[in-house]
Amino acid sequence: ELTSSNCSSVGSTTRPTGTDAGTYKVYYYSTGNGNYLAKSGSISTTIAKAENTIKLTANNFIYNGETKVLVSVSGYVGGTTYYSTTYQLNSSNYLTYGVNTRPYEKNAGSYKVYYYNTGNANYESKSGFVPVTIAKSSNPITISGNSLTYTGAAQELVSVSGYVGGETYYSTTTELTLSNYSSAGNKTRPTGIERGTYTIYYYSTGNNNYNSKKGSVTATITLSENGANYSVGSAYFLTLEEAIASISTTGTIVVLKDVEDSSTATISKDKDIILDTSNKTITKTSSTITNEGKLTISGNGNITTSEGFHLITNTGTLVLPHTGTISQTKNTS
Repeated sequence: ELTSSNCSSVGSTTRPTGTDAGTYKVYYYSTGNGNYLAKSGSISTTIAKAENTIKLTANNFIYNGETKVLVSVSGYVGGTTYYSTTYQLNSSNYLTYGVNTRPYEKNAGSYKVYYYNTGNANYESKSGFVPVTIAKSSNPITISGNSLTYTGAAQELVSVSGYVGGETYYSTTTELTLSNYSSAGNKTRPTGIERGTYTIYYYSTGNNNYNSKKGSVTATITLSENGANYSVGSAYFLTLEEAIASISTTGTIVVLKDVEDSSTATISKDKDIILDTSNKTITKTSSTITNEGKLTISGNGNITTSEGFHLITNTGTLVLPHTGTISQTKNTS
């Protein structure tokens, strides 16, 4: 407090300033002059706390199996920040439900990070929440169509790698989607016996951390040379009918082994085919060989039947340079 006796020793003629938030009491003493009396007194003035500038930003990311911090912090001005992913924090519960370390999570999902910053002498406290998303990752499952060799037994048509969870459904007839995979698909991997090309549709449900995935692959079952009766180039066939059908205009069919053949073999007008019997015997158990185009039989093998039908019905050009036999052991009359 300033008086006439101390104003010059404890007072200052410079107006006081303040920086920190708080309430200040300012004493003053005016000496007056020849016309005015001296005056003294005091006033109170307040510097209010500033708004807290702390800011939390969501660290959104895609699941990758790693545990990561959910929020980043900027604008920190002091005090302690408490966090919770369960409880909304305020001045009365932050010590009970909050922790002063930023929360971490690993699994995909939607999270709320609640926070309470205590502020300090110059800044207000601040509370709020930040929504954070950990998105599901792309499903790494890989379905591959198998390239198989015909064995006469059932074989799995697909191989699976990169499995991370959930169920995988398959169909060889219907494209699978979210709306039909459980009704049109089957969780058992499909199998095939017969030679051919198969289309396999699949739908993987994924799980909490991985998205679903759908698609289709192609599998094949083909003959090897050991399992085949005939070859045309590098392709192999069980029946003469199949071998003839594989030739568009001209080609050579090689007989690979002694074979009983019941197929319907027709050489159409636009085809020119060499049948290389190569020291093997074709025994036709049913159905004649019908030639409407050009058929050249070569090699020293045999074509025979013990049934009552003509071995070759020819309305085209038939060339027989081969040294084997074409014989029918049953009388057809």
